[in-house]
Amino acid sequence: MKNKINLLLSDLNEQLIFGLFERMRLVEQIGSGITRIRDVMNDEGLTPPEFNIDGMFTVTLRRPFDFEKWVEKWVEKLTDNRVKILREVHNNHKVTKKELEQAVGISASAIDNNIDVLKDLGLLSREGSDKGGYWKIIPVLP
Repeated sequence: MKNKINLLLSDLNEQLIFGLFERMRLVEQIGSGITRIRDVMNDEGLTPPEFNIDGMFTVTLRRPFDFEKWVEKWVEKLTDNRVKILREVHNNHKVTKKELEQAVGISASAIDNNIDVLKDLGLLSREGSDKGGYWKIIPVLP
């Protein structure tokens, strides 16, 4: 019962605050902000914001990803072939395993083994299907 009262009070407070901001002309339109944020960030080539509504509404904005600085931190911990794979994926997130074989100069099974290690380290993931998907570099630090 106490939670329902708190939710009701929270909802009333939000309505009052929105009404106040609207009268002060600090709010343009309900629900237009998220679309505008996404559009502006996309136009500027930035990483899209992440919206989360688990318990509390949050927006996560990520700094631009500097691949060269990031990969330099991993060079000592990864083999040359793994660094080459990451570079190829960074240059073309839809690169195929066949193209990786040619670019890195190793066999298909070696590409698979190296990709498995990169996935296990949490540096690389595959989004979507094998044919229509793409590679995603996950910028975790060593």
